[in-house]
Amino acid sequence: MYKTASRYIQHHVENLNYNLNNKSHQRISRQIRDAYTLKNIVKGRLVDEVKGGYIIKILKCRTFCPYSEMYPNKLSAQILNNLENELHEYIIIDIESNSAVVSRKKAVQIQTWKEIHKSLLDGIFIPGIVKNVTEYGAFIDLGGVDGLLHFNNMNKNRSNGRKFSANINQVVNVRVINIEQNSKRIALSMSI
Repeated sequence: MYKTASRYIQHHVENLNYNLNNKSHQRISRQIRDAYTLKNIVKGRLVDEVKGGYIIKILKCRTFCPYSEMYPNKLSAQILNNLENELHEYIIIDIESNSAVVSRKKAVQIQTWKEIHKSLLDGIFIPGIVKNVTEYGAFIDLGGVDGLLHFNNMNKNRSNGRKFSANINQVVNVRVINIEQNSKRIALSMSI
């Protein structure tokens, strides 16, 4: 493989220089470590798509966001372009000496919980997407957090008995009427 010892040494020195200059061997900044410890939300920009997820640049460091932790899960070309051009919120979920793993899904859920609590206090209607209709009601996605719209809390003027008139993936306006803190259950209503 190597004809002389000097070629062997030269090859390993070149590899050492490459590894020292390679971006994957960066050190994670103190700010990212602090954000991880305090569970703070940080802003970042999508830089690249790699095997298994995305590279997100946060505070001049390259971090990794797995496909399963991106929100929404299925990214269209338009959403990818938006994530590349603008800063979005992420939360750091794991950290090592030279890498960090982030989650957009968890950051969106934290923000959604804040909005849900505010809407409960203010009594305002918020938009949601119908995810599933069951025999007792409909599950509504409020932006990463699901709530239950029970048949008893639907509009009084519904027809056909207990039939829900909205279709799956349809946007509906609902009001938060109760939040069970321990079980993280959200009760919704369509009536005033």
